[in-house]
Amino acid sequence: MANENNPDHPSSAGGADSAATPAARPAREASEARHAAPSPSPDASAEAAATPAPKPEDGEVSEDTAGTAGTEGTEGTESVEETEKSGPVPGWAKAAIGTLTVLALAAGAGGFLLGANMDSGADAEAASYIGGPGGPMRSLADVHRVNPDDPFAQGPTDAKVVVSYFGDLECPVCAAYKRDAEPRIIDEYVNSGQVRLEWNDFPLVNENSFLGAQAGRAAAAQGKFWEFTRAVYASFEGKEHPEHTLDDFVGFAEQAGVPDIARFRSEVESGKYAGTIVQAMTYASYVGVTSVPTFVINGVPVLGNDYDSLKEAIEQSLENGHPEQPPMPQEGADQAADPGAAQEDQGQAPQEAPAEGQ
Repeated sequence: MANENNPDHPSSAGGADSAATPAARPAREASEARHAAPSPSPDASAEAAATPAPKPEDGEVSEDTAGTAGTEGTEGTESVEETEKSGPVPGWAKAAIGTLTVLALAAGAGGFLLGANMDSGADAEAASYIGGPGGPMRSLADVHRVNPDDPFAQGPTDAKVVVSYFGDLECPVCAAYKRDAEPRIIDEYVNSGQVRLEWNDFPLVNENSFLGAQAGRAAAAQGKFWEFTRAVYASFEGKEHPEHTLDDFVGFAEQAGVPDIARFRSEVESGKYAGTIVQAMTYASYVGVTSVPTFVINGVPVLGNDYDSLKEAIEQSLENGHPEQPPMPQEGADQAADPGAAQEDQGQAPQEAPAEGQ
């Protein structure tokens, strides 16, 4: 996709269109109607979100093996599949997501970015409204924003590999990635200009997740998003769900060096960024994300969230333009049920079963 601030600057994920998963196909079809209706407006999204946000529904959080962006799931993710049991998304947010999804389908999913029209060089506060892609969604390659004013990104806009990931500040698996894998990826690939990282909000783990997402936006508005997330995730111990409060997030903002703490608290309490976060949640659901953390590298969803899995996908992208496409669940099931078919696919004749008595 083109950079939303510079249409002449192509995305590094442009060659991954052929690798789009079935989850992206409705987006491709909807993009044909992108001129049929206006994109959701900031006022509409804010009204739908009913900010300031009401208290989310109570519910128990469960660990689950989840599907990611239309592929078979991997262990160690937080899933939205048991929504009624865990209650990760407030009821008011579910209603707003439904409304915005209808608008997005009519507009070709091209209106998920509240800050799409900001001038190049806009400050972090304006950019902190980013809620999704900067243009129509034709495939998962359009997940990558490649916005030079994006406070939720690290790495050059012309990096050969773009890693977009969907996370939650209450997610212990996200915390493990942040602690173990991300520093190595930044040191080996981001700092050398080969990789760009882009964060996407998908707050689903518990009733405090939406509060955490708002806190992340308030930190981003003062240019301290990455420092803030490091402080938040450093507080995790084991696999518990910490259920951070507003005072906790204020403390993390202080650790991160957010300069105006009073402003930070005020913006979180007022629900200033709630509408944008609902847009981000709608966008994530629209492209098929069902769990956190979910990674999309050059338009291809990647199974696994550990350093070795991500490193392999990055290396494949540096060499071939995108990671190897993971097998679809039905394809793997068919081969397991009929080994002969798998042999034929590889140009081998299926072996005959031995006769009885041999």
